[in-house]
Amino acid sequence: MRPLRLTILPLLLVVGAGASSAIAGETRTRRQAPEPEDELTLPAAEVSAAVEPWTPNVRACWLRHATPRAREDGNLRVEVIIDPTGMVWQHHAVFAGPRNRLLDRCLARVVAEWRFPFRRGYTYAAVPFLFRASVRPGAGPFMSCRSPRGCRHVRP
Repeated sequence: MRPLRLTILPLLLVVGAGASSAIAGETRTRRQAPEPEDELTLPAAEVSAAVEPWTPNVRACWLRHATPRAREDGNLRVEVIIDPTGMVWQHHAVFAGPRNRLLDRCLARVVAEWRFPFRRGYTYAAVPFLFRASVRPGAGPFMSCRSPRGCRHVRP
């Protein structure tokens, strides 16, 4: 009879240990719901990961259609509203100078391909690009990396 008790007792301890998710010394608490702002924001790393593959296409649109006034400034900001499925619902390009329909259309084709992670609601993101031309042939413009240590540029 005694060996039977020894084999049953370890089984009961294993089953009992798996039933509780509390760590020793802690009490179980109810999980708090995330803040609404956390559900509607995307970390910069996720935005960069979604946009980075399309950067050469944005650069091509800029080189092909940007006006001299816009090129002189070199700043382009693409503001997007992302729907819960991760697709771009609306977009708006902000750059120096008057509106440029050719640039807007070209950017619209590129931005329509961007895909972001699923969210609970609509999310706003602003994606900045900084293009600077160089006098050296084949040297630019390139998107800025915004690093205080400088940037390593990859030739197109």
